[in-house]
Amino acid sequence: MPFADRLASSQIGVGLQAITRDHALERLVGLVSQAPGLLDHDRLLADLSARERRMSTGVGEGLALPHAWTPAVAAPVFAVGTFASPVDWNALDDAPVALAVMVAGPDGDPRARVRLLAHVSRVLSTEGTQERLIRSSSGDEMVEILTEAERGL
Repeated sequence: MPFADRLASSQIGVGLQAITRDHALERLVGLVSQAPGLLDHDRLLADLSARERRMSTGVGEGLALPHAWTPAVAAPVFAVGTFASPVDWNALDDAPVALAVMVAGPDGDPRARVRLLAHVSRVLSTEGTQERLIRSSSGDEMVEILTEAERGL
């Protein structure tokens, strides 16, 4: 199933308020509180936070891809958020993060993990996609942008 098809507009936050990376993670996990596949909200947040402590998922150019492979989910769960003010994420290029795409999948097949992250990265790398997402004014608009980018792969 395509990535965009797994996103409900309720799993997307536009102009989220977050002061720190930890606060931003709380906001993203809050977006998936009703998502099918989520088993344990607190465990998901803890596992995402632990991943960030090992190495920042701020990949640069204002984008973060927080992710965790965890028993907190039974199926892949996604959230997308833009921030009212960019968040210091300790990114590779030191740029603050304006857009975060959270990916959480069940613990298991390492090849499936790599494929899932690679697919999301390809979607976000489609020309203009990140900028359009950052400028979006609604979750529905973001789903449309992601769907269009995914079709172009």
